[in-house]
Amino acid sequence: MQVTRQVESRGGVERAAGPLRVFTAWRRLAFFCLAVGLTLCTPVSSSQEGPKSPVPPGLDTKNALKEIKGIYKVEYAKAARRSQAGVEAKRSLARALLDAGHETKDDPAVSYALLDESLRLATECADVELSIEAIGLMTARFDFKPQELQLETFQKLASRVKSADDSWALSHAVRAVVAESIKEDDFDNAQKFVKVAQKAVARSGDKLLAGDIAAQTKQIKLLAKIYSALEKRLAKLEGAGRDLELGRYYAFSKGDWKLGLPLIEKGDAGALGKLAASDAATERDSVEADGAAKLGDGWWDASEKEKDDLIEVNLKLRAGSWYKLAVEGLVPLDQERVVGRLAKLRKLTKSSSRAKESYIEGRVVALSFDPQTIGGEDKEKTCRDLSGHGNNGSFAGGKTVRGKVGGALRLNGAGERVVIAHTDKLHLTRGSSVALWFKPTESIGRGLEETQILFSKGYVERDLSYALLFSDEGDGTMTGIFTKRQYVNTSRSSWPAGEWNHVTLTLSDQDGDFVSRLYINGQLVDTDELGVDPEGTLSNISVGAMDTSGRRPFKGAVDELAIWNRPLTGGEVRKLFQNSSRGRSYCEETSP
Repeated sequence: MQVTRQVESRGGVERAAGPLRVFTAWRRLAFFCLAVGLTLCTPVSSSQEGPKSPVPPGLDTKNALKEIKGIYKVEYAKAARRSQAGVEAKRSLARALLDAGHETKDDPAVSYALLDESLRLATECADVELSIEAIGLMTARFDFKPQELQLETFQKLASRVKSADDSWALSHAVRAVVAESIKEDDFDNAQKFVKVAQKAVARSGDKLLAGDIAAQTKQIKLLAKIYSALEKRLAKLEGAGRDLELGRYYAFSKGDWKLGLPLIEKGDAGALGKLAASDAATERDSVEADGAAKLGDGWWDASEKEKDDLIEVNLKLRAGSWYKLAVEGLVPLDQERVVGRLAKLRKLTKSSSRAKESYIEGRVVALSFDPQTIGGEDKEKTCRDLSGHGNNGSFAGGKTVRGKVGGALRLNGAGERVVIAHTDKLHLTRGSSVALWFKPTESIGRGLEETQILFSKGYVERDLSYALLFSDEGDGTMTGIFTKRQYVNTSRSSWPAGEWNHVTLTLSDQDGDFVSRLYINGQLVDTDELGVDPEGTLSNISVGAMDTSGRRPFKGAVDELAIWNRPLTGGEVRKLFQNSSRGRSYCEETSP
């Protein structure tokens, strides 16, 4: 597998030998660390400190690879076997080379050779996760455009992966590259990658994802045609005229308002430019209803003057985003107009067929763990809160995998978790609900050595104040716990490995008496009237552990975590369970 490389010598083996001796010593140390149970080696990360290095000359990496194969002679022999054991040996070798490539920072040729070889082996054994990780580290450390390498790798993986889960993971990875290519107006590359995505998603069995990729395919064709015509017009324009054309393209055709609005403002001295300036300057979090409605009216009126269907829809969607902020605070006459326009927008975008379920109301946290909602790297990695309240989850480990609905978060049982910072909306003391899907990696039942906690909201006098857990006391049941050791329990004592189940915990204030209810897979299994009022804490929420230090961790996957500022009814719990069982997320973003 080749990335553009210069063919020249910088000392060949002699130059590479020194760093490789260090690398060999490091490898012995790593084996020693493993033997004595120490964790001394930094985990692989795709982040890059400092400037990227140029891709080393081909001769240097060739010589480095020769010595690497000598060091790993036994492992290469095992990996060459034509058996399942050989495939596993190849995967293990690919991981070892990737880890070594991450650790070897003193010589670019050695590091590049290790990573490049790791990618080759991972692709051969169709390990999607490892292949993507290798590409990520290579592009973070070395200065080159990755599209050629990505396309070659994804094409090979699409031909080799067999499982639905691997195909799903590959589809998401390719879709992300397609989205980036569209963002950069690189439609030639977008068309190449979307063909790979179409092939991969067909094996995933995910109809929603297949629909998303089909929509992406149509978007590429349409935008490529629009962009081609734009380039011809831009060749004849300069100054304000050029700015206006570009602004209209980015905002009206692509829906990239952040990039398009300033260009429209520069390019149009009239009403459209003033509208763009007002939109860009208005804070959505603090806008008053009349101001939001005025912006909505401006874009709606502008849409009525457009002849292009795509532009009309995008302008109305922009109007709808402002109308949504205004509708509750308007006087009846204005409210009637805005409600009518939002109804027209739903019909125009064909979203009226999916009615807004009542269980959507009152969400203060909605983490779907879908790949497109996750951003950042390492300590800055977050999962976007789709409830609109900004209660994003911060990752402390964990990986995105295929879930019950879209993506899920896989936790290793060694302290990986997601933390949601406390806000005023997350006291959870009067009326509240928590729901999520979970899938244990290992069977949970009698003989559980240590409590595993799915969800926790801190302590009151050293007692958990609000939590969902698998108990180590007795049968390993699912338990909801509140202040002063008040419980609701399920009598179920076995939770098989690899099986998805759904849990909902509600707390209601009924005439001053607090009542908790526990639901498993949409069915009520226990009700308890609390003898002591639940006491709230200012603690952060931990998903997958007891607290932010990672104690009492859960080993498995979690999906569709949502928190409400009200108790859900039994009917709502059944409905959200039924809908999510069929692939409809209750963590979806609400449309205007």
